[in-house]
Amino acid sequence: MAYSYSCPTCDRKWPYKKPYSICPICRTTAQTSTVGIPMTDEAARFELKNLKFNAFYAKREAVREGPSPEEKGRAEADLIIELDRQLGKG
Repeated sequence: MAYSYSCPTCDRKWPYKKPYSICPICRTTAQTSTVGIPMTDEAARFELKNLKFNAFYAKREAVREGPSPEEKGRAEADLIIELDRQLGKG
């Protein structure tokens, strides 16, 4: 039987270690649970780093002005495709 800290808000099964007694995501007090399989320490660290990166990226995108790198790349590709068509390559 594996113990875990189960968050009642986000339903994640954190490793049964003191730092996870309060859900790092929701800040809700997690409950001790024997139902389900808890995350490994490595999976929990990855989850937290991924959430931190996503929050950083979302904040960065919110303040960015002008087209995104993806939009710039797509516009460049469209221009190359159009030039190829005009030159008879497409």
